[in-house]
Amino acid sequence: MICWSDQLICGLAVLSMVWSCFSAAEILECYKCFEAAGTMDRKPLPECSKLRDSPEYKVQCPNSTMCLKEEHTIHLLNGMKWTTETRDCASQVNVVQVLRGRIFEDVAVIEEPYSVGCLERESHSMLTATVKQCYCRGNLCNTTSHRVNLNSLIKIIYVMFLLSNLRLITARLNGITLCSNPREMCLRT
Repeated sequence: MICWSDQLICGLAVLSMVWSCFSAAEILECYKCFEAAGTMDRKPLPECSKLRDSPEYKVQCPNSTMCLKEEHTIHLLNGMKWTTETRDCASQVNVVQVLRGRIFEDVAVIEEPYSVGCLERESHSMLTATVKQCYCRGNLCNTTSHRVNLNSLIKIIYVMFLLSNLRLITARLNGITLCSNPREMCLRT
């Protein structure tokens, strides 16, 4: 049986608290692609049908708290369907004008207009088309399959570790040394 020193446990507890503070301020990352190779901002977008976990498909979203996966489906006369996909940061910036002094200034506000999940609707531009928009929270959540968010998994493991050693941490903070037998407590000398 491996025995952890109480100093190591307290050190890990402090480390996990500091780590969680830094990870809360991280910028959201989403996949960005288009079904057919297209251009946007003079940089060609990678194809969604070839989506993989590589830097060319990832983009940081400083003005968004959600990712988007959008599918446009056109129902053809012969009964077939043609579908295109887009993945990107959810558009959440609303520019409003604010009066400051005697001048109106544009101010960008990040809003929360979407709910997590998918919404399918008829396209307004074509009677035979549907648009499915899926919004999600978490880094790279707009992938083809649901992936486990590694940051969340690590945080859950830290919390489980801290909870399993809560008795030892509490005793250490109160100045009590635990004996080898978990049922008896020894006062620190």
